[in-house]
Amino acid sequence: MKPIHDFYEFNYNKTKYRFLPTGDIFDFTYDNIMMNQFCSNPKDGSVSNLYLRIYKENTITAYPLLGVRSHSALKKGKDTLVSYGIVEDIIYEVTFRGTDKLWFWEIELSGKGEVVDLLYGQDIGNASIKNVLTNELYTAQYLGHTILPSEAGYVVCSRQNQEQEGKFPYIQQGTLGIKAIHYSTDGFQFFGTSYKTTDRPEILSKDLPDVNYQFEFSYIGLQTEKICLDSSKQAMFYGLFQENHEDVVTEIENLDRMKECYTKLLVEEELVSCDKIKVKDIFGETYSSIAIKKEEIYELFPNHILEEQEEDVLLSFFTDKHSHIVTMQKELMTERPHGTIITTCIDTKEVNSNLITSTNYMMGLFQGQTAIGNTSFHKFLSAPRV
Repeated sequence: MKPIHDFYEFNYNKTKYRFLPTGDIFDFTYDNIMMNQFCSNPKDGSVSNLYLRIYKENTITAYPLLGVRSHSALKKGKDTLVSYGIVEDIIYEVTFRGTDKLWFWEIELSGKGEVVDLLYGQDIGNASIKNVLTNELYTAQYLGHTILPSEAGYVVCSRQNQEQEGKFPYIQQGTLGIKAIHYSTDGFQFFGTSYKTTDRPEILSKDLPDVNYQFEFSYIGLQTEKICLDSSKQAMFYGLFQENHEDVVTEIENLDRMKECYTKLLVEEELVSCDKIKVKDIFGETYSSIAIKKEEIYELFPNHILEEQEEDVLLSFFTDKHSHIVTMQKELMTERPHGTIITTCIDTKEVNSNLITSTNYMMGLFQGQTAIGNTSFHKFLSAPRV
């Protein structure tokens, strides 16, 4: 079995695509630029994925097609990584094809007349590796997304507006062979705040919002038109990287080059089956605690002031000892999570550069945003999103 810390790696000049043995994206890089925002792990998988959604009467059932959260098996070639399997009698095959500064996700579906669509989600860093890994929120704030219409639907262009060693990296994402009818630009549009308790993207049961929301979690979502699987159907998503885009984004670029490159990539390869990696049953599903009733909170904290309520739901308050108490209901309303900062002993007489801080977040993430001194420059562990 391939070691869990090893990668399936594809290199083209300065472009590198690395996948975990689970099939999850670990990182996409060009020289010192990191295109994605998060490095995944084998248990949780990557935040980026492709979802097959099946429509039946008034219900939508969604299945991830990539990585440890999917039921996919893997095959690998010299320049391809193939995820394949069956969900609800629909046979699917997803092929990753990469080349220099350009990658494709090719999807082939075979069914029995089912109505489906595809959801694409990709986290975006688009800054130097050191900047992305030490302060993803900050680099996300300087990304400018431009949404442009095309014959194939929406195309999302993301330009890093903060200079990265003299350059302004650019990523363009769209579809080929199928129309993208909806889009999103931030992870909270895709995952929502309910993800904190469900561990499931909120958007899977509805349409992407078609809003250019530029917050702190750059994540491009594309939703295709519906497809009837009365025969074998194909669809494709692409990502195009440019190391320097000095001008304002006004048009879709390099479509002819993309089509030409894709044609050259269509070379038959010998594919080798990869070992299937599964999360051990001992981990179980994500645990979500039960909300405490207002009466129970009052028993625990009889002395409280400055209550925050909405429609008779207690959201937060302060105690007479200056502690700020936040309920689950408020946590699920906010994008930035609530937490408690813990720190080594503070020197009250002078600034101590050896100060270590960390944060325990109420949705169940412990030791997040661990840093020595300045949290922007000396960070060991990153800040969470959801």
